Amino acid sequence: MLGTFDEAQKMIRKAAAGGINDFADGVAADSELEVPVKLGDLKASALYPGNDPASRCDPENLTDGAMVSYNTVYAAAQHEGEALQHRMHPVVPITKHGVVVGFFTDVTRIYEHEVEWVVEHYTEPQTKSHFLSDPLKNKTPQLERFIGLNIAKVLK
Repeated sequence: MLGTFDEAQKMIRKAAAGGINDFADGVAADSELEVPVKLGDLKASALYPGNDPASRCDPENLTDGAMVSYNTVYAAAQHEGEALQHRMHPVVPITKHGVVVGFFTDVTRIYEHEVEWVVEHYTEPQTKSHFLSDPLKNKTPQLERFIGLNIAKVLK
């Protein structure tokens, strides 16, 4: 027996969050097969609900969902396959015409600048750019099923 309406709502929200987290873990698993690998730093930087509590969906705030990300300074450039990125990052020197004019020291300010990364294209099978967005697009039709199955288990 489920008990009160509030108890049932909490159980359903927890099950829905679990489904969203399971879905995100599946996206991460598919993505890790496509991540370009040279030394393995990019692949090793993956954060997702299964290995990072901060990436999990909160049952109290389902609309924020779960997160899958890669935590290297060059991840976005590698993902997009573009060497020139308009980014904000606290560890990159500020340059003008190829000359370093300063560094980020005040993390409360936002500096916008262009950063040029060398985008590497590796030859290992399956590795490519869009290694995160493609698995997300491919798996999205299954999201409702992940959530529904978790909720169905609770309601039985």
